Amino acid sequence: MTVTVRGSVKQTMARIYSVLGRISVATAMRAAERIAPTLTTMAKASFDASETPYGTPWAPGADGQRVTMRRSGALAKGLTFAAVGARVRAVLGVPYAKYQIGRRRILPAGGATVPQSWHDAMAKHAHDVLEELSSSAGATKGGA
Repeated sequence: MTVTVRGSVKQTMARIYSVLGRISVATAMRAAERIAPTLTTMAKASFDASETPYGTPWAPGADGQRVTMRRSGALAKGLTFAAVGARVRAVLGVPYAKYQIGRRRILPAGGATVPQSWHDAMAKHAHDVLEELSSSAGATKGGA
């Protein structure tokens, strides 16, 4: 990446900030693409274990039985995460999912801290993307 210094310092700094801004968005998008499938796997594992993402078992059913929320399988199948630009969003594939997550938490609580295992997975992917970016920049720099 080359930024030519022409014109005022203000104009040059504006060009530098513009380039850096594009790199950070592109980097965040790449990280989000890697994070989404990992969170999907983690959410489905919690779902399959009939527990919250924090490891707490779901409340038992009316007769005290273990709840699986698998009458048709559609809720479990539709539970995914998708990268949308630089963000990761939960996708709840069925209309009634929003009611179920209110009764039995299948995703981290809105506004609450994500589980440590989820945080660690997201941080690892972000770190890996930054390492790759750094390595490719070093290879480009050294190879030029």
